[in-house]
Amino acid sequence: MVDMFTPYDKIVRDKIPRLIESQGRKVKYTVVSDEEAYGYLIEELFTKSTKFADTEKIDDLVDIVEVVFALAELRGITDKSLLSEIYNKRIIKGGFEKNIVLEGVDNNE
Repeated sequence: MVDMFTPYDKIVRDKIPRLIESQGRKVKYTVVSDEEAYGYLIEELFTKSTKFADTEKIDDLVDIVEVVFALAELRGITDKSLLSEIYNKRIIKGGFEKNIVLEGVDNNE
């Protein structure tokens, strides 16, 4: 009997292969280099962002944040450092709480 596999070619959370196997299913996966993972994570960021825009589910938003943390880690940025930068930028430039849409700026310097 030949095993049939549905192709995915996408990065997944670390425990996903084991979770699938625990359901009695076979999985095929490979561990890629950090540079390859970076490309897959960028794709996943777009995929999850589009999905969140469609569903507005917190689960999809959590995936976006996890992907951002993984991208940062691959570039040597710790979770603590990333959160610190987020905080500092919010102090200096503000957040997005006021829903301000910039329509234009004059050309005078």
